[in-house]
Amino acid sequence: MFEYFYNEILRRTIISFGTLFNNVSIKKTDSSDNVVSVVKVPLAYGPTEKFLARINQSPDLNKPTQITLPRMSFEFTGLTYDPSRKVTTTQQFVVKDPDDGTETKKSYMPVPYNMQFELSIMTKLNDDALQIVEQILPYFQPAYNLSIELVESIKEKRDVPIVLENITMQDDYEGDFTSRRVLLYTLRFTAKNIFLVPHLLHPRISSRRQESVYLLEQIHQILQEKLHILLLQEQSKTTRETLLPHCLLISQQRQKHLKLMMQVVLQQKHMWTWMERNSSSRLSMATKLQSTEVKTEQLLRLTSEVLLSNLSLLQTMHLLKKEMTLDLVE
Repeated sequence: MFEYFYNEILRRTIISFGTLFNNVSIKKTDSSDNVVSVVKVPLAYGPTEKFLARINQSPDLNKPTQITLPRMSFEFTGLTYDPSRKVTTTQQFVVKDPDDGTETKKSYMPVPYNMQFELSIMTKLNDDALQIVEQILPYFQPAYNLSIELVESIKEKRDVPIVLENITMQDDYEGDFTSRRVLLYTLRFTAKNIFLVPHLLHPRISSRRQESVYLLEQIHQILQEKLHILLLQEQSKTTRETLLPHCLLISQQRQKHLKLMMQVVLQQKHMWTWMERNSSSRLSMATKLQSTEVKTEQLLRLTSEVLLSNLSLLQTMHLLKKEMTLDLVE
């Protein structure tokens, strides 16, 4: 889901906010309202407590490390989502190619966020603080549009409204006459910023370049295919040359096999002719055998009849013998 990208939007906004207050100065006048000196108010990034601690720890005005007043400091204090500026998630905007201005692609709308800033004005005299504040307030009604280049790669510039929310004043003058007085004015701002989606970091090329690149890719692909076909043809040629003797050997073996098959076919033909010739003789022999079997059967029948007659004769002879023996005994 997440991938690395860094548009430097926060950093660019903080730097742009600081540049708004670079040229603030105050004038010192004498009793005749003549300008004695013009002092440019220094500006630094950091929390107010850091500078106040430095002042409290170095109260001696004669030390060279003493912080000079007036001084300004600013700090980025918070970041919140702004639902009032939310648009439809399907809404898109067109991103242009920064080189030739042609249309690159469409992208979804950025995400709105509010950045909170604090600008601290530290002075020793109240008039110095009033001069600084009066040079700042007229530009915020209550917003000041600050043009910021949010993404350098696509030259995406947006007007970020800087809204002045409130102003507070604090006088830290307490103690004896040796204690140093510090007047502190705090101005709170809100920058209505946006964050762009990651894929805008590396914009696509223009439509004309896309067409040329597409054509070059197609030509490259066609050339590769032709080269592949030529290689295949060369390989097939070498394969044919290597396979030619094998093909000759196979054809010779096929011829031998055909000759053997012809011989086998001729032998089968002779066998069938011989079988056709002997079929008539076989039929005559079968009829003769059949007649012989019939005669043998008749002969067996006669023999059985003769045996039966002999058996009856023997029985009669046996009976006569018994009768003769009985007569002799009487």
